[in-house]
Parts: sequence; structure tokens; C-alpha cells
Amino acid sequence: MSDAISSQGTLFKRETDTPDTYETIAEVVSFNGPGGEASEIDVTSLDSTAKEFRVGLQDEGTVSFECMLTPGDNAQDALRSDRTAGTIRGFQIILPDTATTTLTFDAFVKGFSISAGVDDVFKASVTL
Repeated sequence: MSDAISSQGTLFKRETDTPDTYETIAEVVSFNGPGGEASEIDVTSLDSTAKEFRVGLQDEGTVSFECMLTPGDNAQDALRSDRTAGTIRGFQIILPDTATTTLTFDAFVKGFSISAGVDDVFKASVTL
């Protein structure tokens, strides 16, 4: 039997102006991240017998998610305000596993765009 975790029931949360208090972002349908990588510093010299590298600075990358646009939702409205102000705040992704695994990270809203189409609903794509 597989130990795979169903993604249904995952919560995506944004920290409010009260530290350590999070509110759920409504209608999230998918996300990607968190991820990241470190740069490589080439330290190969003339007496090296192969390429040599050291770990450089970490780049924690981006987290992106899509949600159905819900005008009047506190968290969605606040994301647009955060983007305008350049506010860095905490986010949580809470998995629906038995341990309630919580991924916590700080980010700023890099992008917030809205899309719609024929036979569809309004959606927002957010990049942190």
C-alpha cells in the first residue's frame, strides 16, 4: 500500500499583521514550491585533476500558486496590498497528512495577475 499523501485538504496561509497569526488564502487550486538551490563556485586551479566546486549562496527560489479569485477575501486582498508595499511576511503550507506537516517560509509577493476565459472562472496567479 502506498504512503502517498492526497493533496486535497492542503491549506495555504498568509501571516496577518499580528505575528504568528495566519489566515487561510481562499480557493487555492494548485501550487508549486517551495524549492531552491545554491550556486556553485568554481575553485578549479592549475593543479586540480578535475573540476572543483564549493557551495555558494542559497537562493530559495519562488513559490507560485493559483486560486479562484474571490473579491472581498481578506487574504487575497491583502496579497495585492503586500505586492504594492513590498511587504515580507510569513506563509505556511499545511499538508493534510496525519502529522499535519507544515512548511513555513518568509516571502514577498512578486506577482499577482488575474486571468479569465470562455467557460471558466476568474483566477489569480500569485508568485512569492
